[in-house]
Amino acid sequence: MAKNNDQFAKEKELAREYEKKMADRAQKINAIINKKLDSVPLNPHEVRGFPNLLGSLYIPAISQGKYKKPSEFFLAEMPWIFGLIVYDRFKDAFLHTVDQIRDYPYSVGWGRRTFRSNNYLNYCERISTIVYHFREPHCIDADICDVLTGNLPEDAYSYLVTRNTRTSGFAPEVLAYELDRNNPRLESIVTDIINGDSSFSTVSRNLICGIVMSHNSRMHELLRKLLVAAKLQEGLRQAICEEADMGTTEAFHTILSTILEQDLIRYSSVKRAVGTWIGVMSEETRDLDRISNKSVELICKCLKDTSFREKCLASEDSMAIHIALWSYAFECVQNGYEVLDRIIESGTHHQVLTAGYFVANLESSLIKHVAARNVLKARREHNDILAVYLPSFVPYSNYTANSIALGKEDQELKLYFESPEEAGDFCDWLVSVHNNMAKKTLEFNPCIFPWYAASIKKSDLMEKAMVIAAMIQDQERIDLLCPHISDCDAFGREIYFKMLTKGGKTEAVRKAIINGLEDKNMDTRRAAFSYANGMVLKAEEYLQIENMLRLRYDDLRRGAMELLMTQSDDALQSTIRRLLASSKTQMRTAGLDMVTQLIKSENRAALAQSCMDAVHAISKPTTQEKILIDALTPQKAEEEEEPLFSEEDRYTPAIIIDDYAKSCIAAFMDLFPQSKLEKQILAGKPVSHNSIKLPALSCAAAQNAQKNLKSLSDFFISHERDTFMHHIGREFPIGTDVRYFQIVKEGFGWTVPRMDLWEQWRDENKISMCDLFGMLVSCGAQTRTGSYLIRCGKYMADIYGPGFENRVNVRYEEHLHRIIHELIYENISEEQTQKLAMALGIWIAKCLPEDMLIGDKGSPSTEPPKNEHGETVLHYVNSQIHINYQTLNQLSGPAGHFIAHPQISRIFCKLNTCFDDNLQYRIPVLLNVYERTYASTAKYMADHGQPVKNRVTLVLNQLYNEYSFQIKATAAPDAGTYLYARHFGLISERSLYYHLMAPGFFRKALELTTAVKAMKPADGDVVSSKTFSMYNMYSIRRGYEDFIGQNTELSEAQLKLVQLCRQTADKLVPVVVKKELLRGDTPTEYSAYVSGIHVLSGMDTFVKILSALGKDSLDRTVYYWGSSQSKRGNLSYLLARCVPEDGDDAVKLAKLLAGTDITEKRLIEAALYSPAWIDIIGEHLNLPGFKSACYYFMAHMNERFDEQKKAIIARFTPLTEDELNLGAFDVDWFHSAFNQLGEKKFDLIYDAAKYISDGSKHTRARKFADAALGRLAVEETENAIKDKRNKDLLMAYAIIPLNGEEDLIHRYLYLQQFLKESRQFGSQRSTSEKKSVEAALRNLATNAGFSDTMRLTLRMETKLVENNLELFDEKQVGEWTFQLLIDDQGTAEIRCCKDGKQLKSIPTKAKKDPYVVRLQDMKKQLTEQYRRTRRMFEQAMEDGAEFTLEEMRQLCENPVVSPIVSKLIFKSEDALGLFDNANLCDLDGLILEDRADAKLIVAHPLHLYRSGYWHSFQKYLFENKIAQPFRQVFRELYVKTKEELGCFTSLRYAGNQIQPKKAAACLKERRWVADIEAGLQKIYYQDNIVATIYALADWFTPADIEAPTLEYVAFYDRKTGQALKIDDIPDVIFSEVMRDVDMAVSVAHAGGVDPETSHSTVEMRAAILSFTLPLLRLKNVKVEGSHAFIDGKLANYSVHLGSGVVHQLGGTMLNVLPVHSQHRGRFFLPFVDDDPKSAEIISKVILFAEDHKLKDPSILEQISR
Repeated sequence: MAKNNDQFAKEKELAREYEKKMADRAQKINAIINKKLDSVPLNPHEVRGFPNLLGSLYIPAISQGKYKKPSEFFLAEMPWIFGLIVYDRFKDAFLHTVDQIRDYPYSVGWGRRTFRSNNYLNYCERISTIVYHFREPHCIDADICDVLTGNLPEDAYSYLVTRNTRTSGFAPEVLAYELDRNNPRLESIVTDIINGDSSFSTVSRNLICGIVMSHNSRMHELLRKLLVAAKLQEGLRQAICEEADMGTTEAFHTILSTILEQDLIRYSSVKRAVGTWIGVMSEETRDLDRISNKSVELICKCLKDTSFREKCLASEDSMAIHIALWSYAFECVQNGYEVLDRIIESGTHHQVLTAGYFVANLESSLIKHVAARNVLKARREHNDILAVYLPSFVPYSNYTANSIALGKEDQELKLYFESPEEAGDFCDWLVSVHNNMAKKTLEFNPCIFPWYAASIKKSDLMEKAMVIAAMIQDQERIDLLCPHISDCDAFGREIYFKMLTKGGKTEAVRKAIINGLEDKNMDTRRAAFSYANGMVLKAEEYLQIENMLRLRYDDLRRGAMELLMTQSDDALQSTIRRLLASSKTQMRTAGLDMVTQLIKSENRAALAQSCMDAVHAISKPTTQEKILIDALTPQKAEEEEEPLFSEEDRYTPAIIIDDYAKSCIAAFMDLFPQSKLEKQILAGKPVSHNSIKLPALSCAAAQNAQKNLKSLSDFFISHERDTFMHHIGREFPIGTDVRYFQIVKEGFGWTVPRMDLWEQWRDENKISMCDLFGMLVSCGAQTRTGSYLIRCGKYMADIYGPGFENRVNVRYEEHLHRIIHELIYENISEEQTQKLAMALGIWIAKCLPEDMLIGDKGSPSTEPPKNEHGETVLHYVNSQIHINYQTLNQLSGPAGHFIAHPQISRIFCKLNTCFDDNLQYRIPVLLNVYERTYASTAKYMADHGQPVKNRVTLVLNQLYNEYSFQIKATAAPDAGTYLYARHFGLISERSLYYHLMAPGFFRKALELTTAVKAMKPADGDVVSSKTFSMYNMYSIRRGYEDFIGQNTELSEAQLKLVQLCRQTADKLVPVVVKKELLRGDTPTEYSAYVSGIHVLSGMDTFVKILSALGKDSLDRTVYYWGSSQSKRGNLSYLLARCVPEDGDDAVKLAKLLAGTDITEKRLIEAALYSPAWIDIIGEHLNLPGFKSACYYFMAHMNERFDEQKKAIIARFTPLTEDELNLGAFDVDWFHSAFNQLGEKKFDLIYDAAKYISDGSKHTRARKFADAALGRLAVEETENAIKDKRNKDLLMAYAIIPLNGEEDLIHRYLYLQQFLKESRQFGSQRSTSEKKSVEAALRNLATNAGFSDTMRLTLRMETKLVENNLELFDEKQVGEWTFQLLIDDQGTAEIRCCKDGKQLKSIPTKAKKDPYVVRLQDMKKQLTEQYRRTRRMFEQAMEDGAEFTLEEMRQLCENPVVSPIVSKLIFKSEDALGLFDNANLCDLDGLILEDRADAKLIVAHPLHLYRSGYWHSFQKYLFENKIAQPFRQVFRELYVKTKEELGCFTSLRYAGNQIQPKKAAACLKERRWVADIEAGLQKIYYQDNIVATIYALADWFTPADIEAPTLEYVAFYDRKTGQALKIDDIPDVIFSEVMRDVDMAVSVAHAGGVDPETSHSTVEMRAAILSFTLPLLRLKNVKVEGSHAFIDGKLANYSVHLGSGVVHQLGGTMLNVLPVHSQHRGRFFLPFVDDDPKSAEIISKVILFAEDHKLKDPSILEQISR
């Protein structure tokens, strides 16, 4: 029975009291642990905690033999845990458990192995886990029998119930201890729980674990019976098997024998558990097949029979050897080590290999290594053995290297080798193997098992050698290995660099550090620079660093210059002079950069002047160098630009209580009449509450709000079973998980479902807006406990009224929060919320004292102190701020991230929304609040290069956050705020620049102003197509619309704002660009903001950018992804955003280029990089066809186009964007551009084409060009395609000029062979290759002059037969005659006769005869031809492809095609009939159509159905025994149902479970693309429709081993992505899609049974349930609509009759592990139903109708009771 709100509130309060006690206990525990850790020598890098403390004391004490048993250790060394961590009543249980711990496996965690040890030393981690079990807050200090029966104090009872932890209120070790003592009462209670007779506790993992840890055979037998009885409860079966290996050997044997006897290995959960036990399982579902019944038999026999183990060890069976080794370790891992040594010493090669797999499963790094060491010591000559054992030899080398680099001392490493000499020998051997390997990787696949592979990587060999050398501190070997650092894998190379160079002072190490500065890996370079910065460098090292400036790595150049600048003045001057005199441009520009830095330096400006003669001595400086040289020349006073602002221009807003402010305060007071807000604002001073005493009485408004909340909660509970249709196409009950309690609004945004109900409640209870706001505030109030209420409660009472600071505990509080919010916001105007925000803002600005602000008026302390409990805490320099942060951490709220009156915080956000006249009044308040709560933090964060996160006040939390319910809901001022302020005249122009150029605003200011300029360019401006690319268009449009608005017709005020943005952009952008143009490699103060510029204009800027770039290549990564802040990256970014302005033309360009060294090649690269300049550059270079060629390359790469590119490309080709992206080639366009340009100029564009994309997408256009020009040879191209299966090359292959029809046939067959080979690959790859073949065939058809692919196909298939007509004649070959025949079904066969008698097969002697070989090849070709033609006609039926009558006549000349055509029904206009090889005739042979140009289509069943003659055609085919090549007349037809009309989704197959791989396999021939994330989709290009099958699959829970459930079928517009109504889908397409789905459900159904989907509807299941429930005497189930509602004893539930999804009403969705139907059998329910999904749903209804009998812990843990 559902609890009422009073019960709910009482339990919540009691639970919080218990939680506080547990928090105090945890604090005391942490205090002692931290105090104890202070006296323990821990590495500073280690995490402090109990495991470290235990390990530091336990391991030395046990290893030294100080104590015989762990109990002695705890009593002597850690007695403080008793009474505090381990309650006194559990002391004996704890001591007993740790003493007998060797009865259990020593490893813990999900990847554990079932190994035991005879040494207590191995059990440190497990003992730590046991202590954790006792430390848990839900481990109740009570007798375990009372815990299991719920006979507990009220607070503990309420805690377990409200936190849903009643099943885990005890430590399993206590249960095991009491069961070992044969406690009769406990046995009785546990028996009741397992039998489902307990009213409080249920089966849980803790209970199972406690049973298996005991030695109680009666309980083991009880658990065995529970496992057998699990049946449909897959989660229960999983829990038992996963816990079985955590206890005693007796318990394990009981479970294992049960698995074998009952054949439980057929269940996925059991397979996974067994695979985990023996170490052959991974996370992949497919790996379940590694485990079979044979595996379980082997395990059982090996555990029972030692002689059988030995027999297995002596065999060559990999699994038998592995399980035998495992069985020894199962009993005692030391025994396993002994057997392992024996195999290593005398085993066969395969046995040693298999032992390597076992070694890899060992947890001890030391044991792993020693075993591998011994093997590699004896068997070095075998590479496969090295591959298997190498991962175990010096395992986890990256981690070890990092530990050595950090200076961590690991005693275990000293035991890796018997002596330093042995270690050195291994090190040298690894280096030798490395040097002798020809390839980077040597792979053995398969190895040991069919599914296992091993490999040797050169990088692994070198890395392990380095670790060994560092481990034994052999400096000589370290020095020898230093030059090989670059041989390490790029990922992690810096770790080995740090390890080898750490603290070393040898010449080799120094050299390695200097060489590391120019390593190809950035992380290694970074580490090298950090080391070099601390070194006293030698002159020759400075020279080496100086020489590195020839390279272009941006970070290297900056770092190298920083190092060189540390030299003495004389040395630095020499360096600069050498650089300036260098013949390399990169070195000279570095020298100029360094001179620039010297000029900026106050101490070394004179040194810069002394180098100026060398600067001016540069002969023939490049344009790039001229720019840098000019920047070094002092400007004249009149040339110096006046600064845009000064410090005096800062805007300090004042709060004035004018009429508007008063109206805002009045609006707030109307809603909260008992508020002191107005009084305190008018007092005009901060409010300080010295007393922490809260108001004793609640005001009437607060009492009314609390009463209304309870009323709404009760109303909600009464309707919790009502349903609503979610936008995902599924019905949910109102009491569903709050995550689903929202639906999409019509138009935009979200709302709550069933608003009619909540409006009904509001109207019936006469709830006013004032009431709703009171409820909103009460919904977010905090609890009475904790420091938050003490610190802030009185302020809450002041703002809203006494009593609003108190929380109201009601059910469904998160749902209520959303309902109240929606009731308010659907009836309140934007102006009203702005007034409320204004009132709150004025109060914060005038009344909130400094000590209530969270904004960090100081930085975190660099050395955080400890509190009184010894805990390290976050400490701020300002102690009050520290207290505020501690208080904030205690906040809790009704809806996840909504905390501390977030509802009002959201209203406060309205200060910064809506451009209206009143915004001028809100801005000063907004900025004032911002300055108090945020600005100091923003400045601190910006100064330290850290991101600015959400800022808060202590009273109103999250003022500057974003909320999902608002389009724009951030109250933090931004660049737009200051632009608004300037628009209203609140600030001057200089003040505007002051604030916009502040570090926290400058980038956003550039983004906003240039976005407006891009969206609304001035007259004459040319906007770059790049600006509108798909990659940044969204942010540009979003910024513009948020600031200006979404209306297309702008008001006068909006036009003024646009003009202000243009003017501001024209001021700010040049400041940044000018600095960037004059920089060297050293960033300027504005370099970080360059990527905020969306557009800049002017040919002057364009040429200056190219000049500044010099010979540097353009950075293609910034083309789409923004700038990297390097010089090259920023200049490339600016070039991409630069567009012409009015007056820019080819003449002007020629003038600007005069005197520069900008080449024709660079101009072409710039044109492709920034297409807005193509026309001007093409005219300047006088290249006709330049534009056409540039856009040819853009069009023929696999990428979407923006609208501007699309429009231009459309001028050159009729091909659509989709056709081009799929690989279509316009041969006429290409040759036109090529012929106009000529080969030489075309090749310049060809070379520059890499700049049209950020990756290798341009290579497709290059391949196409090479093919069209004949630069690709057919044979070489075929070999390249075969080797790499390159799809772009395949499509280019079809473009190579043809050499006659034989060449055409050859290529056609090659493409068909490629398609055939693609079927061996996975679904995604085969689908992708199929699309490429289709594109290649289309290109081949164009190349050969055919109008479409179908005509090419039909011609090639006919020509193939024509070219081999002689094979159809009888021919004598030796003593036999051969002839190729095609029967009436189109089947090809070879007839072989001898002496007039036909032989059954071709004689062996004749098979190699050339003619017979040709016959056999032709037979294969004709067989494939028949399949292709049959598939083509079926597809033609689906697509409605047209044929002329004449084409059909020609086709019938082909003996393969004729049998297909003759059996199909064709349609011509309204006539339906058969084709008789000449005409279209009716069933009586009368001619219906004989015109040669008449159009025919293959008739679809829909046409037959509408004609009224469908049955006649079926009868005709049946009577004449005509077998059609594919289903046509007897094809299933699917028509739209009334329920589907008007809908966007079809649910007719919802709920069916399918096997994804099998579904993809059966659908790929039907042109479906399988994708696990996107579902299954089929594209109809001609109709621009995408059909999708959505299957719900949760791959991240234990259910990932099960098949997903089909949810719905939907259709989308291919171009826009918009959902389409089923009404708008052509009937043929709809029918075919539904047929495909039906086929997937039938063939790939997870149950292995072909479901009768016509009976698998929601209505049918409802009918079955209605009939079944009385038979089963289930009176607590009610079927309403598409749900079955269940009144359970533990909770109430709903089961969806379509999908089978189960929800707890008022709770979350319950994940129920399904059981495959082949596992549960066909007679598990007492009624006939061959539909597995219906059976599953009915079984779930029965399962939850008797929820008191549930024993599956995975379900019980989800149920909130």
